[in-house]
Amino acid sequence: MENDNDELIFFKDDILEKEETVTTPWNILIVDDEKDVHTLTKMVLTGYTFENRPLKIFSTYSGKEAVDFLKENKDIAIILLDVVMETEDAGLRCVKQIRDELNNHETRIILRTGQPGQAPEQQVIVNYDINDYKAKTELTASKLFTTVTASLRSYQYIRTIHQNKVGLENIIAASSFLFELQSFSLFAKGILKQLTSILSLDKDSLYINSSSLSAFKTSDKTTYKILAATGSFAGHESEGIDNVVPESVFNRLIDAATKRESIFTENTYTGYFETKKGEHTLLYLQWQRPLTPVDKDLITIFATNVAAAFENISRNNDIAKSQRNIINRLSEIIEGFSYSETSHIKNVTELSWLLGKKMGLSEKQLSVLKMSCPMHDVGQIYISRDLLNKNGPLTKEEFEEIKKHTEMGHNFFANSDDEIMVAARLISHQHHERWDGSGYPQGLKGIETHIYGRIAGVADVFDALVSKRSYREAFKFNDAVKYIEDQKGIKFDPKIVEIFIESISEIKKTIYQDIL
Repeated sequence: MENDNDELIFFKDDILEKEETVTTPWNILIVDDEKDVHTLTKMVLTGYTFENRPLKIFSTYSGKEAVDFLKENKDIAIILLDVVMETEDAGLRCVKQIRDELNNHETRIILRTGQPGQAPEQQVIVNYDINDYKAKTELTASKLFTTVTASLRSYQYIRTIHQNKVGLENIIAASSFLFELQSFSLFAKGILKQLTSILSLDKDSLYINSSSLSAFKTSDKTTYKILAATGSFAGHESEGIDNVVPESVFNRLIDAATKRESIFTENTYTGYFETKKGEHTLLYLQWQRPLTPVDKDLITIFATNVAAAFENISRNNDIAKSQRNIINRLSEIIEGFSYSETSHIKNVTELSWLLGKKMGLSEKQLSVLKMSCPMHDVGQIYISRDLLNKNGPLTKEEFEEIKKHTEMGHNFFANSDDEIMVAARLISHQHHERWDGSGYPQGLKGIETHIYGRIAGVADVFDALVSKRSYREAFKFNDAVKYIEDQKGIKFDPKIVEIFIESISEIKKTIYQDIL
């Protein structure tokens, strides 16, 4: 993971340099019912730049038009707002709507008026969330320049604070799930936001990885997987970079991967890091202002630490994979012991996952449900095989014996505090409870049964109905669906039944296509 080749390298490719120096303008909105004010303001601000970024000026001519514009355009740095337009207080009403209705507290509002007496400065400053108040006669070219510069600097600081807040929220949200790959992506995204914000870098950044170096040496972009991204790359996490990044960025990545070293250019950084397991990660950042040596050290430390975290998470994923293999093997044993020529455990697991997803369970909950559901009938290994496969109806005594499999399943996992095992204990113990409280073994009612148990209960009964058993033929698919529907609010959670019925087409297509 150590890299001693972080030398400063300048690329000579004119096309790449041209693409990287494209700047994003500061957006300013003029709101005034006098066209001459728009024309004069634009003329005075012609050629103005701040932090090497020019202005892009928009015009609206009433308070209502301004609010409609702001609903569709969020990144407005400054509003130059007239007080008197369609009404004597149109500008003040507009301020209230911007702050209270649009919940926009970042845009700097400079109130301008040609009639100061109608909106006294002291009263307006106290009662309205504005950032400056000027009479139009005051705004000479020099004073307008000063006001705009101060407002842009303020807006920039506020945006930085907001980005820091968003980054910290992502980190906090991911902290309890830090050792899962998906939450690692969320964590890395939060760190990217922090890094690009604190260093005032451009908002576009990438963190990608591949399990083999050879993947980086090919021109096939799909071999790169995006772990975290910001700016225009955001929303493509867990995807390959094909059709996501421009050719210039792709070439930077290839160059760093081929050389197996991190590369600084005048306005980009492409970091290359290799874990002990042979996984390779790349970090891409771009900026407009010159970086200090401290900035470069922060970037390198960040990338190294995230690569180390990824290595630790990979180890945990290996452990989880081994755990899944053990569970799958145990499931096969249970199925071979309890059922004949059926895919009951597989079907119940897939149906439970689908219902859980439709119920709005989180990705973490769905993962736990999918891992634990195959063990819902583990207690049956303690029940006589002859009894489980009896050809004919059970006596009362035999049924009482069968019912013990729920307690046996609970006891099987009783001494484990592992998250998957705890969920398996809940499901194996509760999947025969009923919504009306008439189930077993505890007689739980309604939501007293855990959501995992309620979901698995519906899936278990439905799959049992459409499967052939030693004591009966399989139900027709539609008859089984009707049974579930008829037991809404009796045996089963009404909400789960509703989702089950709404999802029948998908259930047929993805799970039971072979029996239809």
